Amino acid sequence: MKAKIKKIRELWQKLLEQKPTNDDLRYIIEYVDSLREEAVRKLTLSKEEILEKMRELF
Repeated sequence: MKAKIKKIRELWQKLLEQKPTNDDLRYIIEYVDSLREEAVRKLTLSKEEILEKMRELF
């Protein structure tokens, strides 16, 4: 089981390096329990960054 979790973490890091889309993060949230909290934080951060950029325009 530890080997599986280690592999999931390795793949998660590779995904993060490639700048995951919101759809990627939603998939992780729905199907990968061990990464759910991290994916939610990343998705929330992405939304906050977008909102901040929009605020700068007005």
